[in-house]
Amino acid sequence: MVTSRKHLQYLPNLSYYNVKASLIIGLDNLKVCVPLEIRESEGDDVVAARCRLGWSVYGRHSDAAPASSHILHICECNEASSMRALDASMKEYFAMESSRTRVPSKPSRSKDDERALQIMEATTSYCPIDKRWQTGLLWRFDIVDLPDSYSMAMRRLQCLEAKMAKDTDLRSFMLDTMQSYEEKGYIRRLTESELNKGKSSWFLPIFTVTNPNKNKTRLVWDAAAKVKGTSLNDVLLKGPDILASLVGVLIRFRERPVAVAGDISEMFHQVRVRPEDQTAQKFLWRIGNSAKAAETYVMKVMTFANYIKNRNAERFRKESPRAVAAICRNTFVDDWLQSTNTEDEMTELAMEVQRIHLEGGDLEFCERSESAQEPRRRRA
Repeated sequence: MVTSRKHLQYLPNLSYYNVKASLIIGLDNLKVCVPLEIRESEGDDVVAARCRLGWSVYGRHSDAAPASSHILHICECNEASSMRALDASMKEYFAMESSRTRVPSKPSRSKDDERALQIMEATTSYCPIDKRWQTGLLWRFDIVDLPDSYSMAMRRLQCLEAKMAKDTDLRSFMLDTMQSYEEKGYIRRLTESELNKGKSSWFLPIFTVTNPNKNKTRLVWDAAAKVKGTSLNDVLLKGPDILASLVGVLIRFRERPVAVAGDISEMFHQVRVRPEDQTAQKFLWRIGNSAKAAETYVMKVMTFANYIKNRNAERFRKESPRAVAAICRNTFVDDWLQSTNTEDEMTELAMEVQRIHLEGGDLEFCERSESAQEPRRRRA
């Protein structure tokens, strides 16, 4: 088609077939598509245009019809149809006005999610002295009647101890982890006077899971364990989904040439549970010595922290809007993925993100793939 037209000869334009798109150009890059030079011929509908990306050939081409023929589709009812649609929209608008009905600006939430948000807003507080957040458990009901779970937790402890007696690696992991958690303040042993305090009492059995791909073992408190058909999970709400879109995080990560990846160390142990709810997170432990009487501990922290992560960041919205956006929009659970235009910009942003996290507790921000001090340049 190009070589048969004199005005299109010698263009550096190659035909291609069965190819996949590798670049999508949005309106924010419209200038790269603006025609800088046009080649056309009278009586021929095929035109060549040169933009900043190169030459493009386009137009109507058909061997069955003369080049000078034009087909126009005109619908005489377009104007009337548009007027009818506008009239219907106006009637709907005034009907809502008269009934005082409004279209919600935010998507509606379930009653459970609304209750969970109300609990978080009412019970969440920040202590500026030790820079720690605390919040309450998301109770499904105002009054919770839990069965006695001590016997179930004791049986599970005995089972774990039997495994520890056979597996020295497991025993070392349990002893080291429990000691570390107690030193960091994640758990604490209850005194005799505290054993029966709290509005709800529940013993959580503990066990371990190992990821063979990462060769990593984790300690788990089993909130799904049941007694008489009831578990702690049954009386707690899951809470609304406030995670950032993973697709959005990944797309924004590839927008610019300098990138960094990092995570919040032990993020899920950084938010404290208010004291009156801690007795619902009791567990039994006796340092692997089955001859010793089991002691009662409580988990002082909770395992959901995304609400607190975002709430802590919002305190710095005015002074550090870019860092807050990085935390709220580009962090999926505890993983932060970010791209910027320059290395200096990335370094400054990473340091500001780390500072905000530190203001929310002892959150250690760990950079992974690309260092904020020496970011790795890669193609976006």
